[in-house]
Order: sequence, then structure tokens, then C-alpha cells
Amino acid sequence: MLRSEYGVECSMSRKGHCWDNAVAESFFATLKTELVHGEDWHTRDEARAALFEYIEVWYNRVRWQSTLAYKSPVHYELEQMQKVKAAYTRCPLNRVKSISL
Repeated sequence: MLRSEYGVECSMSRKGHCWDNAVAESFFATLKTELVHGEDWHTRDEARAALFEYIEVWYNRVRWQSTLAYKSPVHYELEQMQKVKAAYTRCPLNRVKSISL
């Protein structure tokens, strides 16, 4: 089995401990509410295109997420990268160009 070959362990919570899936379940509930309910796609390609546009254009770039301090995922990631870059440039060890002996 691939899991054992690569040392991957499935995350399976016990009954009554649903926190592992909270983010995924929240996403799918939002997806169903905002996109799926009331739609009638005639082909899988129509549904696939609508899903792609919802996730890549709306959900990741525009829609604010309460778990991300009411920012879009793209905005939040950019903000985090800027913080990491700022911390990296402030670190004295990263300013050293070369060490002479």
C-alpha cells in the first residue's frame, strides 16, 4: 500500500472528535450554499468550469475567510510571505556576505 511505502499515516479522528475535518467541512458547506444549491448544469464540463471559477477566482482571491482574519486566502498568504521575508532580512546571520578566517 502506498501509505506504508512512504510512511504516511491517515488522520482519522475518533468518534466525537471532529476537529480534524472542521475546515474541510466548513468549505464544503460554503461551496454547497454559495455555488451548488439552485444550479442545474447540463454537462460535467459546465459544472467543472463553475467549480474552478468559484474556487480559483472567487473563494481564493476575493472571498474573505473568518479563519484568516477576514482576508482572502491569497491576501493572507502574501501577508505571511512578507512577514517571513521581513523576519529573514532582520536576522543578523542573513546579512553576512562572507566570513573570512
